[in-house]
Amino acid sequence: MTDAQVNPEDSTTPDGEGLLQEVFDLWVLPAVLERGLDLTPLDIRKAIVEMEPDKPIRVLINEEAQINGWAKARRDITAGEELTSDDIEDLKALEPVGVGADSGWVCFVRIGDRAFVAFDLTYNRERANALVAKARRFLAVAQEAFGRGDWDVAIDTGYSAAELTIQAQMLIMQANTKKHTDRGRWIRSWAEMDNSPKLHADTYWTLHSLRNPARYGVDDAHSMVENATLKNALRTVVEMIEIAAQRVQRPQRSAE
Repeated sequence: MTDAQVNPEDSTTPDGEGLLQEVFDLWVLPAVLERGLDLTPLDIRKAIVEMEPDKPIRVLINEEAQINGWAKARRDITAGEELTSDDIEDLKALEPVGVGADSGWVCFVRIGDRAFVAFDLTYNRERANALVAKARRFLAVAQEAFGRGDWDVAIDTGYSAAELTIQAQMLIMQANTKKHTDRGRWIRSWAEMDNSPKLHADTYWTLHSLRNPARYGVDDAHSMVENATLKNALRTVVEMIEIAAQRVQRPQRSAE
């Protein structure tokens, strides 16, 4: 169970306004027409829209859509008993069954005359989590190398750790890239929009500027950067990892 809050739409039918209307207009009704289903909007009691990266959108309707829900009931309810909207005081969460770990999704369920909508548009969560875990390993190597005075390795692996945190956050928004400078520009623009501390962008570019001479140069890395600068950069990478981890694990959001 997640801690997402799920609230009923203001409208109680697909003809109303709000997110539920958009779900029907963009995905559910076109799927009904494409598949030739003999359903009116009010016949549709539940649906799941799965958006898996690089694949066609999948729409499951009524019996096809398996959705778990957590609710606070107004009375004692026996397992298997049919519910009405009057039985539910508050619906705490909805979660579709069978949706891929890297997929974004929207789901809704209609109980009596009330419609509930939940969504999670975080893509590539499994892949992004793997990158955050890898960033932690790179950082551990960087910290150990810094401690023993092996600064060229500390710079190289510290930079890799910072870059992985950015790539993980880009992945969940389907903004994937293979270019170092694109990642740098992304974190800089993210900071300019106050979505990330400016220090994170500055640290990325500091390590970026040091990485090539540290990896390929013949000069002692100690001559390229001061002790305090590198030490603080690695501390900032710790923050970058924790923020990336929080964003990747952000719980599902719901319609307000």
